[in-house]
Amino acid sequence: MDNPFVCDAGVDKPGIVGSRWWNKALKESSSLHTRRSSLGTGLVVAGLVLLGGATVWAVASASSGDDDEETKEERRRSLELQKDYGWNFGVVSETVVFDVQYTQTYAREALARLEADLAPKDAANLKYYVPTLFQSPEAVPRLTLPDGDTTRVKPLAEALRPILTPTMRDSEKRGAAYAALVASADSRVVTIIDLVGPDAVAFAAGAAALLDPVFLFDNWPHPRGVVPAHLTLAAATYYQPKLAKAKEERRAGAPPMFVIERGRLNPYTDDASQFDNRYAAKLPASAVANTDKVLYVVPTQANVPEQDDLNAQFSDWVKAGVEVRAIAADAFFVGADKATFGTTPEANTSFFAHYPWKKPAPPLVPVPTNERTAAYRPVARPAAATSVDPATIGLAGVVIGVGTGLLLGSKLNRSGTWNRTYSSYGGG
Repeated sequence: MDNPFVCDAGVDKPGIVGSRWWNKALKESSSLHTRRSSLGTGLVVAGLVLLGGATVWAVASASSGDDDEETKEERRRSLELQKDYGWNFGVVSETVVFDVQYTQTYAREALARLEADLAPKDAANLKYYVPTLFQSPEAVPRLTLPDGDTTRVKPLAEALRPILTPTMRDSEKRGAAYAALVASADSRVVTIIDLVGPDAVAFAAGAAALLDPVFLFDNWPHPRGVVPAHLTLAAATYYQPKLAKAKEERRAGAPPMFVIERGRLNPYTDDASQFDNRYAAKLPASAVANTDKVLYVVPTQANVPEQDDLNAQFSDWVKAGVEVRAIAADAFFVGADKATFGTTPEANTSFFAHYPWKKPAPPLVPVPTNERTAAYRPVARPAAATSVDPATIGLAGVVIGVGTGLLLGSKLNRSGTWNRTYSSYGGG
C-alpha cells in the first residue's frame, strides 16, 4: 500500500501537532455526501445497537420516500462510536500522520501482544490497568453497514509506526534516574506520571526496571482528535520490547507508577471540526492502600497545581494522612549517558533532603528548577469539582433522522451536508 506518512509536524510538540495535518486533511476530504442523495437510496434497519447508554438503530442501506426527512443532532460517547463504526469515525478517508524523521520500523505482529506486554506485573496493580489505547490498533468495526465500498475502514495498525523523539530520549533517562532514587526510599512511594503522552511512556520505560507501570490511557486515536493519542500509541509501540523485558526482570511487589496522558483534557470548542476523544483520569482511590507517600511527576514546576480531574483524589488522600508531593521532570538534568536530579552529583545526592523519605537526611543542595514543585501541597479546589464532569467530555456529534430515529452520520465536517457513516470493513 502507499506510504501514509507525510513529514508535516514535529512530534516533539504533541500538544499542537494535530492542527496542521488536521487542516490539510479537511481540505482534501472527499467523504462528504449530500443528505438528499444519501437518504434517497432506501432505508433498511441493520440492527439494534446499544450506544453510550442509548438505544439507536443502525442504517444498513437507505429507502425513504421523503427526500426532505428532518434531522437532528445528538451527542454520543466518542469511544463507543469508534468501536462500533471504526477508529476514524466520520472521516474514513483521513488517517493519522507522523513526522517521518522520528518513525521507526517494527514487526506489526507484535501489536497483538501490546496490551499484555504493557500490563502491570503485580497482580495487585492489574485491576487498575486501563488498556483502552492499546486495544485500538487491530480493532475492526463491530457493525458493518454495506455501502458498496468494502475497503474504506482500515485498521489503525496500517497507519501506525513507532516513534522516538528527542524529548522521549530525555524522558527515558529522567525516568531511570527518578526510579533509582525513589526505589531507595525507606518505605514505599507511589508515583503518578502526568506528562505529555510520548514523554509519559518514555519516562515509564526508563523507570520500569524498578517500578511497576500502570497505564491509564482511556481513549482511541482519531484523525481529528482533540487528544493526539496516536503519538502516545506510537511511543508505546516503540518501547514495547523494553517494557516487556523490564516486566520479566522486575522484582515482584515493585512500587506502582500510574502513567497518565497530560493532554487528556485538552481544550475543545467545535464538534463540527474536532473529535472529542478526551477523558478524565481513572486514578484509583485505593492506589495508596499500602503507602502514605505519593510523588506526582509533572513536566516543569510551572505545572502545579495538579489538573482538575486529580484534585479531588489528591485532596482526599491528604485528608487521610497521605503525603502527596510533586516533582518536575525537568529537574533531572540530562547528560550524555544519564540524568541526575539537579546539575551536580551533590544535588542528586540531596534528593532526600527535598523529599525526606530516607534517613539520615543528606545536606540540602538547592535545585532551582524544582523549588515550586518541592514546596507544593495539594488543597481542595471547589471549582475543580465542577470543571471536569466525565459525563460531558468524550462526546461526539452525530446526525439522527427525526422520523426514524436512525443514526445517519457524523457531525464532523457538516455544513449543509452530513458525513455518511461508512462502517464496512475490508482487511489487508
